[in-house]
Amino acid sequence: MAVSSADLAKLIRLPADFDDAGVISLAASIRSEYLAASGLSVGKLDTIELLLAAHFAVLAEERGGLKRQSIKDTSETYREIDPKQIGLRSTRFGQQAVMLDTSQTLLTMATKFGSAELRVV
Repeated sequence: MAVSSADLAKLIRLPADFDDAGVISLAASIRSEYLAASGLSVGKLDTIELLLAAHFAVLAEERGGLKRQSIKDTSETYREIDPKQIGLRSTRFGQQAVMLDTSQTLLTMATKFGSAELRVV
C-alpha cells in the first residue's frame, strides 16, 4: 500500500497548502531501498512508511514539533530538537518507526549516517 495524503492527514494535521508529495516519496524510497529485504510483514512496512512520511512532514512543517499554540494574538512555540535526538529520533513518528522496525535497519541507518538536514524552500 502506498501512503496517501489522506493516510497522512489521519496522523498529523497539516496546512491545506502543504505539499506532502515530497515527504511521501521520501518515505516510500526508504521503504523500497532499505526495508524491502528486511523480512518485515507488508502490514508493518506500511505502518513504518506512514510513520516515516509523518516524521518528515513534522520536520518540514513544524520544525521539529509544535509544543504550544495560542489562538488570540497568535503565538506558537516549537520543540527544540535535542542534539542527542537526531535523525529519526527527533520526532515521535520517527521514534515509533524505529521501534516497529524489528530488523533494526532504521536504527542502524540512524547510527551510521548520523544527522541530516531537511530544508523546505
